[in-house]
Amino acid sequence: MTMATNIENAPRIMIGRRGGRFALASERSPMVSRFLKGKSLAFAKGLITHLMGLCPVSHCEALEAACCGQLLRVSGCRVAIEAMLESVRVFAVDWQRHVSRVAINEASLVELGQLRQRLYAALLTRSDNDTEQLFVDTQRFVRQFQITYLPLFDALLKATEPLEVLASVPNKVLLTPAQFKTKATLEQLLSQLRVDSFFAVTPRLDGVRLVGAVARAYDNGTLNQPVTMQSFVVQRWLELSRWATMPMDATRDFAPNVFQLDQDWKVAVVETVRGPLMQAVKTDGVILEDYHVIAPTEWAFQSEGILVEKLNEFISKTALEGQALQEALNLLASLFDACTDVQVQMGEMHA
Repeated sequence: MTMATNIENAPRIMIGRRGGRFALASERSPMVSRFLKGKSLAFAKGLITHLMGLCPVSHCEALEAACCGQLLRVSGCRVAIEAMLESVRVFAVDWQRHVSRVAINEASLVELGQLRQRLYAALLTRSDNDTEQLFVDTQRFVRQFQITYLPLFDALLKATEPLEVLASVPNKVLLTPAQFKTKATLEQLLSQLRVDSFFAVTPRLDGVRLVGAVARAYDNGTLNQPVTMQSFVVQRWLELSRWATMPMDATRDFAPNVFQLDQDWKVAVVETVRGPLMQAVKTDGVILEDYHVIAPTEWAFQSEGILVEKLNEFISKTALEGQALQEALNLLASLFDACTDVQVQMGEMHA
């Protein structure tokens, strides 16, 4: 199965100078949810994996759960497989470009692609047996990847050393799964979405928050130190190791959580590798009457977000110049969400 050109990840995010300070300009919009609103559920379910370029399996499972109100037995297993494969891709492709002296073998990339294709096929067929076998094969691949490419992890830690001049991220800005997956939180977010659909690309919850591996690590107690820029790499690597050895029964924790907020709205939440994915659905059982999505990316890239704050802090503290400075800025941006098309430019950014 060949996935269609993605739409979710197509809009660019530009970060450049305005008045001497870094600022962010995003072209992202709630275009997918607006497009699917009013369409049949069958049409939406069939198209969602092609529209969402990032974590398409999680999007599909979330929509299925929100619409049907029930979970398929191995839906969490498919989400877990996607999380493992996406993490490997971040290390092998997105972050590897920052440490090019550590090469990734072509055979590893081919196997990664083959596993992803098998996942998309299992999503279409809904085969329990295929999904369970793929889970076993993916875990084996991840374990071997981490053994073979431990030098990549070490090189990334070395590459992030210049970023350690930055102050640690306060724990209070971490939006943990436990806090996100509450009825009160989801009601607050949905109320904002119903007033302004563009809240989907500028979500706030008591201010700008940080999601993803560091928030999960803080939530489960594996991170009990201040969050530094190296924490983003370390926690990604450590949780990938845990996922590669967890029993299949543990994938239930990856399955969508469904909340009935009132008579009309159901909300499904999936903790993807990049953070929480929220899908809010209003349906009569045939038509998708209303639909909102808050993707994990939107928490990271905001005009007053933590990334912009850290870029400005780094410029004020570092002695790096020229290409070395540019590379450090690019790496810093990728730590927050390596999967998104972000361009950091040193020159003035014009509207």
